[in-house]
Amino acid sequence: SDDIWPPMKLKTQIASLRCHAARKWGYTRFALVDGSGKPTSSAHTRCPPAPAGWILEKLLNAETVIALPSVVVSRQLLQQLGAFDEELVMCEDDELWFRLAAHSEIDGVDEPLTLIRRHGQHSGSDIIAWQDRRRVFEKALRASPGGHLDPILRKLRAEMSAGLAKSQAASGKRIGAIGTLLSSAPHSWRYPQWWLGALSATARAFAPLSVRMLVRRYRHGHRVPNP
Repeated sequence: SDDIWPPMKLKTQIASLRCHAARKWGYTRFALVDGSGKPTSSAHTRCPPAPAGWILEKLLNAETVIALPSVVVSRQLLQQLGAFDEELVMCEDDELWFRLAAHSEIDGVDEPLTLIRRHGQHSGSDIIAWQDRRRVFEKALRASPGGHLDPILRKLRAEMSAGLAKSQAASGKRIGAIGTLLSSAPHSWRYPQWWLGALSATARAFAPLSVRMLVRRYRHGHRVPNP
């Protein structure tokens, strides 16, 4: 409701889809704007390209990102695969993109025809985001017929488990953090990123409050300012 379509967005996208009939869905590159609609200038907000074709592997490797307001999907494909997974509180768009990308090429318009607004009223829970992101990869693994993408999915599941444990520990949920590490260890111990996250989560869970406060102050004092 707070994002923007420039006047030619939909016309350009529909024309491109009509030129590529085998592609059952499409998206555009996006740009970030602030609360007043002005482009953001931070180097950290550069947005990725919008390649066409079979992009599931690119999505998993974060080589491209799909902005929800940019997407147009064939009704037939959406009815075939189902819409958003309503059991997910967050990340439901990513889960849908993975399913769509596994079944159809995508049409990419590599122009910033979708403007995503960033402002101070965004909200969300880090713990829920990590939980749901992990569920997305678990669901993708269950649906996978097996193949070269499975190792990527397993690695991402391990990274999400580590991130969830760190988030739980940072929020004071020690038992939850340790439970996450123990339950994920059998399928995550092979991945270095999981071990790094596990060590960080354990340190956060058991460090005294005074130590955690000192670390937060140190990080805040050494944070690199945005250009």
